[in-house]
Amino acid sequence: MFKTKHEVRDYMNRYAQNKGLAQCMSFGETVLRISHEPEVDKDRPWRVATDKRELRARRVVVATGLNRQPHIPHIPGSEERAAHGARALRHSWSVSSCDEYKGERVLLVGSGNSAAELAVALHHSGAKSIDILVDGPRHFVRRSTMGQIFRLFPYLSLSTESMVHDLHRCTFGEHTADAKVVTAWERFQEGQDEFIRLLSVDLGPFGIQRPPSWRHAEQQSVAPRIPVYDVDQQRLPRSAGEGGIVGGSAAVGYGVIDLIMSGAVGIKRGRIQRFTSTGVVIEEGASLILATGFRHRMADFLCAKDGLLHTAASFGAADDAEGAPIIDSCSRSRVIDSIYFVGMDQFRSTASLDWPP
Repeated sequence: MFKTKHEVRDYMNRYAQNKGLAQCMSFGETVLRISHEPEVDKDRPWRVATDKRELRARRVVVATGLNRQPHIPHIPGSEERAAHGARALRHSWSVSSCDEYKGERVLLVGSGNSAAELAVALHHSGAKSIDILVDGPRHFVRRSTMGQIFRLFPYLSLSTESMVHDLHRCTFGEHTADAKVVTAWERFQEGQDEFIRLLSVDLGPFGIQRPPSWRHAEQQSVAPRIPVYDVDQQRLPRSAGEGGIVGGSAAVGYGVIDLIMSGAVGIKRGRIQRFTSTGVVIEEGASLILATGFRHRMADFLCAKDGLLHTAASFGAADDAEGAPIIDSCSRSRVIDSIYFVGMDQFRSTASLDWPP
C-alpha cells in the first residue's frame, strides 16, 4: 500500500527509461539563478544558470516543493550550550541512524512527521527517554487506517483518472483563479480537513490538541495543517524480554501514537526561548534533535526583480507563507505565465487564490 523510497526511485527510473526521458535529465547540477530576460531572447526568455552551465528556455517548471531545505531556527544560548560540551544541535535531516542515541535522553523539537518517525526509531534503538516538545495543535492519523480507507477508494469511485487529474492540475491554458475555482478549492480543503478529522486520533489527554475545524473563521488565514501519518504498520524486531509497549515479543508493530499512549514517549508543551549554560531549559545531558521541518526558500535562486513570490507586504500571514509563489489553481505563476510551481498546494488556498486579478 505504501511504497518505500527505494521502490519509488526504481519506478521513476523505469518510467524515465520507458518514456525516453533519461537522456533529457541532468543530475549533480545545482541551479544558482533563474531570471526572466525577454529583452535578451524573446523566444526563450528564461535564463537558468547552474554551477556548470547556462540554459535558455521557453518555459520553466520549479518542482523543488515545500521541503527544499532544513529549517534550523536560531535559538539564543546555543553557543554557550556547545561551549559546555553538549552535543551539537542537529536537524532531523542529518540523522541517518538513531543507534548513536542508545542510552541517552532525547528531546525532539517539533511534532510533525519527522519527529514522529524519529521517536519510533529512537525507541527501537534503545534511547533512555524520549520527549517531544509540542507547540500548537496537530492531527495524528494511523497509516494503517489510511491504508484501509484507500483500499475502498476504487469501490467508491474516488480514484478515477479524472479525479487524479483534477487534483494535480498543471496546464498551459488560461488562468483559472476566478471566484468559482476559489470556492471549489475552499470546499475541497474543507472536505479534506473534515476527512482527516474523522480519522485523527485524540491525543488531547497526553498534551496534543487537534486543530480547530477548517470552518473556523480564523483558520482561513493560515496555511493548511499537514497531519502526522503514523508509521504504525512498521514491524520492528525486539529481543524477548526487552522493555517497550509489548515486552517479550519477537516482533512488534507500533507507531508514535501507541508510544505516546503507553508513556514510552513523553509530551512537553511550549517552545524553546533560549538555552542556558547550565542546561536549565533542556535537561542536563539530554540530546536535542530539531524536527523543525523544512522551508521552500525559492528566493535563493529566483531573481527578486521578477516579483514571482509573495512578500510580507503582499501577504501578511504566517512566516512560512512569505516567499510562497504567486500562482493560480493550475500551479501557474500569475506574474509571468511561462513559469510553473508544482507541489505548492500548501499555499494555494491561502497565499495564491486571494491575489488580486
